[in-house]
Amino acid sequence: MNSGRTILCLLLLGLFTGCGATRLPNSVRTGTEQLLISDAIDHAVEQIDFRLLADQTVFLEERYVTEPMDRAYPYLISSLKQRMMACGCILKNTREEAEFVVEPRSGGIGTDHHDLLFGIPAVQVPQVGALTGVPAAIPEIAIAKRQNQRATAKIGVFAYHRETGKPVWQSGLAKDDSASTGVWVMGAGPFQKGAIHEGTNFAGGSLASALELPAELPGKKRKPPAAISQPAIFNAPVDLVAKKTEPPKTLTVDANAQPLPTPDSDGAVQPAGFESKAP
Repeated sequence: MNSGRTILCLLLLGLFTGCGATRLPNSVRTGTEQLLISDAIDHAVEQIDFRLLADQTVFLEERYVTEPMDRAYPYLISSLKQRMMACGCILKNTREEAEFVVEPRSGGIGTDHHDLLFGIPAVQVPQVGALTGVPAAIPEIAIAKRQNQRATAKIGVFAYHRETGKPVWQSGLAKDDSASTGVWVMGAGPFQKGAIHEGTNFAGGSLASALELPAELPGKKRKPPAAISQPAIFNAPVDLVAKKTEPPKTLTVDANAQPLPTPDSDGAVQPAGFESKAP
């Protein structure tokens, strides 16, 4: 009798609770994982100061930070090149063209997650004999649940003279983390908050607009993409910069200029100084 009441209470509880789920990814990493990794790389690269090599020809040795199956490493290489150019380095495509070689290495780029559950976890039910009507598993019954995802990036860089091999500079170890936390309460969620979210999100959208209808159809009046960083000009041609900064040209009138020709009585245009004589 008590077991029947328990089952009835669980069924009634399920009618008054929400449910939120994240679709399984089609890529190797989910979008959240990729954003967390790129955010950790951005903050780690910002800690490296290449200004000692400003105005010097530099070659970036990429072979120690390449992984064909991981798209995080090309992003790391491109971020390092952008940081070097912003610090004034002159990048070269080959070692022979550069005076200095910069060699980066990665101590770790990846993600991990931790789950915390208050409730009953999913349980596999063993099948006995011909009891085909018995479910193979009892689903998870969560009163509260938390999932924490974290990405870590650890980078080290050093430079040496290409011809002599003498050491020139080392950056030390640059390390940074980026985290995102999702919370479910009585099955409703996830309520997401972290470095890659703007405030608190609910099920992938803002919490304030979670129950509102979209104001416009997707793809209409989309905002322009945000800049990667603050605006900067890197050794742009002088004439290009002048075109952007010079004031607009204004028309000037020369007082000594000849007047424009005027039409005579027949409508023909006569040049200036020409006198028409009647026959």
